[in-house]
Amino acid sequence: MAVKVKLDANPERQVVISVTASEQGNADTDDYSGVPTEVTFESGETEQTITFMAEQDEVDDDNESVLLRFDTGAFPDRVSEGTTNAATVRIDDDDDPFVEVYFELSSYSVNEGDTVEVKVKLSADPERQLII
Repeated sequence: MAVKVKLDANPERQVVISVTASEQGNADTDDYSGVPTEVTFESGETEQTITFMAEQDEVDDDNESVLLRFDTGAFPDRVSEGTTNAATVRIDDDDDPFVEVYFELSSYSVNEGDTVEVKVKLSADPERQLII
């Protein structure tokens, strides 16, 4: 995952901005790693990228995200928070549940010239489109 952090002007000095990460939804610290605690801009730099990893797991856990914010209490002199002061990074789950597909009944009957309704069911919400 990569999130860009920008300054609106050349800082003309080294500027270190503290970053905090917090779990949202079903996320916990096992779901991601490597979020830096600070971003450093050197003189002349106005853009940096925060890169971190979404960890692979076998848990079907939808609705995970990480909220990145600036620690405004630790801003250097003459640096203030901009209008986009937080970024939410959604972690898309790739662990779809195992589902069984089955006919509602094992036997149906229909008269010639009539129609029959045969119900096909799933054992659980597949959390994805299935074409059977």
